Order: sequence, then C-alpha cells, then structure tokens
Amino acid sequence: MKRGFSLIEVVIVVLIAAAFLLLFAGLVSHSREMSRTISCINNMKQIAQAIENYQADWKDTPFILAALSPVYIPNPKTFHCPADRSSENSYENFYVNRPLYEEQARKILLACPRHFNYTRTVAAYLSYAVDIGHNKKVILNGTELSPSKFGQEVFSGVLKFADGTEAKVNEGNAGVLSSFVDNQGKLYSIIYVPEGQSGEKTEVEVTHQGDSQFEVITPSVIAGVAGTKFVVTVAVTDDETTTEVAVSEGKVNTALRAIGKLLALKKGEKVKEKNIRWPDDDGSPGSAVIRRKTIPRKPPRPRHVY
Repeated sequence: MKRGFSLIEVVIVVLIAAAFLLLFAGLVSHSREMSRTISCINNMKQIAQAIENYQADWKDTPFILAALSPVYIPNPKTFHCPADRSSENSYENFYVNRPLYEEQARKILLACPRHFNYTRTVAAYLSYAVDIGHNKKVILNGTELSPSKFGQEVFSGVLKFADGTEAKVNEGNAGVLSSFVDNQGKLYSIIYVPEGQSGEKTEVEVTHQGDSQFEVITPSVIAGVAGTKFVVTVAVTDDETTTEVAVSEGKVNTALRAIGKLLALKKGEKVKEKNIRWPDDDGSPGSAVIRRKTIPRKPPRPRHVY
C-alpha cells in the first residue's frame, strides 16, 4: 500500500521551492540593475569622450551637455540613463562644467545617483575615469533626504552630511548634487546654488569636517574645501550673477568658471566673481551672442544652471 506525503513533508517542499524562487528573483533583479548600471557607465564614457573632443575643437568646456548634440553625440539615447524612469536628459542636472586643470583630475564631471534603488552613484571625473560609489545619508532639517531628490529640488534650512559637515542655507535655496563614498574610500559631497531670478539672493554658510571632498557650485564659482568654514553668497540681477566666497577658517580652493582661474583663499580672504546671465530662449540679444562663441548652436535652456 502506497503512503502519500505527510503535511510536514509538503510544507518542507513548498518552503524549499519558495526559497529557490526568491533566490532566483533576487539574482534576476540584481542582474537587471547591473545591466542598467553598465549602460549608464558606457553613456558617461561616451559623454566624457565627446567633452574631450569638444574641448579640443573649442578650447573650452561645453556650458551644458545639450551643446554636444548632434555634432559630438549623434544618438540622443546616450543622454538617458536606463535607471531613470523619466524620458528627459538624465545627466544635464548632474553635469558640472569645470575649467581644465591636471590637479583637478579627481573632481566630478558627471554623477548619476539612481542605481540599485538610489543606493549607488555612477560618477565620471575630469580625468574621464568612471566608477561606482555608495550613496551616503544627508539630513535636511532633521529629516533624511532621499537621493532621488539630488539634482532635482532645492531647499532652505540646514543640510548635514555623513562626515559631520554642515551647510546652512540662511537665505534663498540650494540643492544637493551628490554625496557618496568614492573608490578611494572618501566621502564626496556637492551642493549647488541654481541660477535664480533677478533680485534673488542666496547665502550658504558651510562648516566642513574631516578629510572628505566637499564643494559648493554656483553659476560663477566652484568652491572646494578641506576642514574649513566659509560663506557663499549669490546675487542675481537681470544681466548678471555675482558670487562672493568669504573664508573665516581654514582654506578654500575656488575655480572661477568663466575664465578658468584657480584661487586658494585663506582665512580672512574673499573673492567676488560676476557672470553674464544667459537669457531664456526668447530671441533677445546680448549675452546669448557671447555664449554662442563657445557653443556650436544654442541648446534649450535646462531646468537649472550651476
């Protein structure tokens, strides 16, 4: 006489089958995410190569990524990260156009914080190397800020980073571009002040801790710090954007974006830099002509410029 399976045996078989299904689903999900990440890395390498070609032709860095299309990047899909659910240019708001200096080879050119459910950032550097880093926690006014808001939204209040660095947005608004641990094991955080409307003013007070890389990017200046305290003030008029960096402790390395000049500011020193504003695409004369000297054709205006 044949005996059927007992209830315990059936339960064990079901649990084993469920465990294998979960393991398989996890492997498939991880494989898909890794595929998206590799595609993003390839996109960034193509964009970095296009920027290098642009620089060779124009002796300057493109103001925005859209300037690379279609001459340097004919395929518009190169500008879209597979991990990005929107249909927009995935990298424009994460692009930092920097002056070209060999000593800044480890500075970020592009970042994409979307990978592995916003726990990883793919970053391209001025050396044109690309790597993957772990996103770190950023606290905004006592609440954790999701990396999905990096490069997308601006805030006022107090931003606190994993190394203890604090950025107080005392006036106006600023956003977080990235905060991740790079392949050298160091935290790399960037906040930005977008180009605002005429009459707006933004003031950011930074107290930096540890040996991490920390930068504040404005339309006029990039301020990089190491164990210091300083204030960045941005004022906007109809014709120009003015940035002032004032150092109260330590040292701040600044890059004047329009002329590509590097300055090292010490305690008690300050610098003020003005940039002509790039008007909306309304056909108005003036500074658009200046911009077109370094851009093959005028691309559409991005959501924010920094």
